[in-house]
Amino acid sequence: MSLISFGFPMETVVIFTVLFMSALALERWAHRHHREILPKQALCWSAFWVAVAILFGIYCGWRYGHDTAMAFFSGYTLWQILSLDNVVVMMAIFAWFQIPTSLHYRVLRRGVAVTALFQIIFVLVGAIFLNMGMMVEILFMLAIAASGYFKLKNNQIDASDEDYSEHFGYAWMQRLFPVFPRLHQNYFFLKNDTLCQAQATYPDVKLVGKNATNLNSTIKKIKQNQLVATPLLVCLAVIELSNMMLSLDSMPAVLVISRDPWLAYMAAMLAIMNVRTLYFALIAFKQYSAMMEKVAVILLYFVAFKLLFSLSNQIFYHGWEISATSFLVVMLLVMAYNIAITFVAKKQ
Repeated sequence: MSLISFGFPMETVVIFTVLFMSALALERWAHRHHREILPKQALCWSAFWVAVAILFGIYCGWRYGHDTAMAFFSGYTLWQILSLDNVVVMMAIFAWFQIPTSLHYRVLRRGVAVTALFQIIFVLVGAIFLNMGMMVEILFMLAIAASGYFKLKNNQIDASDEDYSEHFGYAWMQRLFPVFPRLHQNYFFLKNDTLCQAQATYPDVKLVGKNATNLNSTIKKIKQNQLVATPLLVCLAVIELSNMMLSLDSMPAVLVISRDPWLAYMAAMLAIMNVRTLYFALIAFKQYSAMMEKVAVILLYFVAFKLLFSLSNQIFYHGWEISATSFLVVMLLVMAYNIAITFVAKKQ
């Protein structure tokens, strides 16, 4: 098994960054008016992000060869499938916080910078561990298999039944800021004039959180220019921390497929952007999410099997490997089969 490489040329990192930031800027410009995104529009923007990923994959193939391109496309496809759990959770969080659909895009795109930072931390830490030898690879294999088991088990639990007031992100935001527990336009923070406007609109609403009250539970006086969080910011924190936890099983699996941390990172970021755009279309097709969750479980077990197969090659030198191309074919076949079964079941 080849070791994880940290030697991806800076040229490729620069090309990816320019391509990614240009695509993101274009999308943000198109959605600058914060209107509700309809499923048809979401599908068009999803096709746009898929085209960006295909363009970058073609570049990888031209610059570094067929195997690198297939590793990128395999990691990209795998991450998208595994991220569909995040979509269901995001729907539940938005519903719990009663965030209007017209503000969902604003919340999801504000989280991109946080996602980019934590994904690069995850991929570098994962790559370092995966380079430590056979015993760590065995632990990775067991962790990925366990992720498949827990994903299968957790799929039986409805995310909409969860009380997000007990979520770490909710409590964390209340420790950091006073919170005004009502939405005010599209603000994440209130201060000075905007806070006065919100309090005038909701005169009976009190600030909450550890920074909002004294030890005797009396309301603190808000200082000039002090930031007050809104439910929009608390919702963003809960979504990003939930996505971060759900990413813990995705990044090791993508690393096993791509074998390069930067390739895994670039595949992950493009996949995340597409999934967050596709979210608005998947709202209309929520009934098909259970099918994709089954696909995710199957593929996690297949990744664990691929790692087991590679470990056996290190021990017995049989010379057989499951290539990235073979893995991509298996993913597409599993998806096609499950989609066909789902549509047949719906018609019956």
